[in-house]
Amino acid sequence: MPAMTAAVIASAPGKRPGTASGVLNASRQMGQVLGTAVLGSLVADQHTFLSGMHSALLMAGTAFLLGCCLSARFIRTQELHL
Repeated sequence: MPAMTAAVIASAPGKRPGTASGVLNASRQMGQVLGTAVLGSLVADQHTFLSGMHSALLMAGTAFLLGCCLSARFIRTQELHL
């Protein structure tokens, strides 16, 4: 089981791990759709393909680093008991 799925299911209250797993999967799919649309529009909006790819990859890298920083700051350090 991937670490994020295990963390979500373990932190779900009582009889709600199925609901938590469903919400996680729906959010993951929505993020993929929105990310593809935003980055695709950056590529299509530039004069050349290469400059559009540079902009899209810069934005994706920035979002990744922001996610890493937020995760390092806000993830609880308690052990998950599976």
